[in-house]
Amino acid sequence: MPTPIQPRIFALLVGIDTYPSPIPSLNGCVKDVDRITNYLEGLAQTQQVDLQLQSIKNEQATYRAIVQGFRQHLTKAGPKDVVWFHFSGHGMEDFTAKEFKTTIEPNGKDQNLVCYQTEGEPGPYLLADKELGVLLHEVATANTSGGAPHMVVSLDCCHAGSGTRFEEWEPTGIQPRTITRRSIKSYQEALQSGKTRSLESYLDGYFQGGDLSIPLAEHILLSACTSIQTAGDTKNGGIFTAGLVDALESSTGPMNYADLFARTRAYVQRKRLEQLPQFETIGGFDPYRQFLSGAPLGQPELYELVEENDQWLIRCGAIHGLPVKTKQAIEIEVIGVDPPYNKATVIAVGAQKSKLQLAEGVSLSANAFYQARITYLPQPPMEVLLSGDPTAIEGITKSWNNTNGLRWLTAEKAQSKQVDLEVQADDLAYRAQCLRSGRELFALQRQAEMEQLVVNNLAKIMRWERTLALANPKSEIIDRLELEMEILLAQNRKQTLQGDHLALNTRDLPFIQHQGNQLLGFLPKVKIKDTSQQLHCYLFHLRSDYSIQSYEGEYVFRPFEHPGQNEISIPLLKTHKGWGLGPKDQEAISYFKLFVTTEELDYQQLLQSGLGGERDAAWAWAPVGVSDDWCSLMMKVQLQQA
Repeated sequence: MPTPIQPRIFALLVGIDTYPSPIPSLNGCVKDVDRITNYLEGLAQTQQVDLQLQSIKNEQATYRAIVQGFRQHLTKAGPKDVVWFHFSGHGMEDFTAKEFKTTIEPNGKDQNLVCYQTEGEPGPYLLADKELGVLLHEVATANTSGGAPHMVVSLDCCHAGSGTRFEEWEPTGIQPRTITRRSIKSYQEALQSGKTRSLESYLDGYFQGGDLSIPLAEHILLSACTSIQTAGDTKNGGIFTAGLVDALESSTGPMNYADLFARTRAYVQRKRLEQLPQFETIGGFDPYRQFLSGAPLGQPELYELVEENDQWLIRCGAIHGLPVKTKQAIEIEVIGVDPPYNKATVIAVGAQKSKLQLAEGVSLSANAFYQARITYLPQPPMEVLLSGDPTAIEGITKSWNNTNGLRWLTAEKAQSKQVDLEVQADDLAYRAQCLRSGRELFALQRQAEMEQLVVNNLAKIMRWERTLALANPKSEIIDRLELEMEILLAQNRKQTLQGDHLALNTRDLPFIQHQGNQLLGFLPKVKIKDTSQQLHCYLFHLRSDYSIQSYEGEYVFRPFEHPGQNEISIPLLKTHKGWGLGPKDQEAISYFKLFVTTEELDYQQLLQSGLGGERDAAWAWAPVGVSDDWCSLMMKVQLQQA
């Protein structure tokens, strides 16, 4: 037998405490690197992992050294390997190149990691988000045989830092990890005084030549705080890094990224309420995979419990599909509490969080971490007809989960009901069909333990359909928003289209020809009109394989960054996303759905991987502020072969 390939972890860890004057020094960044190093070395010993570790500290952590760490160390990772880049230090916003201001950065700012640089040393000292994106793409594409490595990025710094909290009172022993230019207040002022960054300074002129798009590499990003907050630094290390490693070290088994983030956020919020860690899935990264492994692990069915004003809430609401008004109660089960003291019901559904009534005798601690799953949702289920081989049908029904919104029926019971789906089982395969359209949804070879995958696929179809239908007709913000689509055609031609249904035909438009596929580039934009309120925007791509993907996570619209503008169009991606028709396809349909909220959304709860075998071709005024509001805008895109 061949020797199994030993898993490898390529880690690049950066920590900077002793910045040169006038940048204030920090206390715990090197300790962050040491703590992650200890965790990884323990992992290497206990799980026989081949650890390839490079750490860069203090004066060694220059811009050039970090770039070199990516290009000479991390690019050695292959498709079966794991890459982890961690940075602890200062972060800041600074004014971007004018070419980016007029294209992908309407707020005029880069988000930067502050590197070490001695006075008078030539070259940049800020590593911009755009440069980090390019470096990650280089790592993802360095080994062209077999795909990209599994990539994780964690940033314990304020990588957007407005500095607005810098002089506020902080608890004893906590220092913000942010610096700011206080003397320059606007982009125009920065441009006139020559304080914007030049295009040629980004990675030795990478963006010169006309293409300003940021290449996208699939990865998970865990960062210490929101774009207008600061990351807490202590003499013992960063609060975010401490929470991250504590969650890993205290785990009794494998964790997926969604669970890891929830535990890290709970730790940070107990230590520093004004710091809210961020979790972003970039390039379609599936958060329901095992940390530093990538193996599938879990489903989006667990929601965190939080205590606010002596009231327990579940981080799940109308935007996740909970019905606002029901005659029967929504029931939940608290994980980690022994029955019968683990029951609760939802007494009020909010946009993103809902109030709970704990069962009699249930006592929860504000200092503990709790999650819950919904065990009864009073909502019409999706009916599934099971037909064919009786033994196969029995195997499917034994794997059935009655809490996932599905109900199975036999042919006798289905006669008087409106059935949505049918699963047919024979000696060779399980085949699922949509009875409304006649379309085959998936076919799975019949073999041992395949019944659970059949049920899981049906649950994904149900969640996809319900996400597609999510809407808030009473929203107060929806009239301020409009969804647009910039289409990239052959020969770099572009068009901007509007409407809730775009029917695009190869006869009428010059599609891009690529390896037998006919493609278009899509760049969704949101037009924000007459608003002075901060808004959180989340773009989802609902594809025909029933996957729900978010390519670049959250975009936060901050009014103070756009003074004097009553209307602005914001690109929701840094580059066009290619999608289109495969060589044998006559038609492909996708939905681009935009959720806009007044408060941050745990958007990863809406994501899911596909069923496999997808048929489309993937290519690389001053209004009064409102709260607890959300709305959705949707555009159906239908591509047709002439």
